[in-house]
Amino acid sequence: MDISLLFAQFMSGLARGMMLFLIASGLSLIFGVMNILNFAHATLWLAGAYFCYTFWHLMQDYGFGLWVSIALASLALAAVGWIIEVLLLRRVYDRKLPEQLLLTYGLILVVGDLIKLTWGWRTKSSLDPLWWRVPSSCSTYHSIPTLSLSSW
Repeated sequence: MDISLLFAQFMSGLARGMMLFLIASGLSLIFGVMNILNFAHATLWLAGAYFCYTFWHLMQDYGFGLWVSIALASLALAAVGWIIEVLLLRRVYDRKLPEQLLLTYGLILVVGDLIKLTWGWRTKSSLDPLWWRVPSSCSTYHSIPTLSLSSW
């Protein structure tokens, strides 16, 4: 087996593992700092990705559109998170963990359905920026997509 193929697979697996680590550490950080069991963390992350997709779709003709859409999506999701925290989560701070879990699991269902109503249930795709399309060469025969390297 070619060593460059193994290296490319290793790097791809490492990038995906780092993404899972970010999600898991976000959940444990929120539980550790705020002392609330927020199971809706990944669903809110998904909503942020759809916000970013929407802003990127509106601004993809501009060279700086991706960076602006990431910033706008972060601000939009911060506003959504603030609204959820003020209206719902403050009421369960002093409650037991099963009640917190029930509320945040309900948020998973509600936010997931709102995402389906707003953006539909089909997979979304968009054009990558030009600088993102160039693969990073690993060897003569194999390459690692720049998208995988950018998640480091």
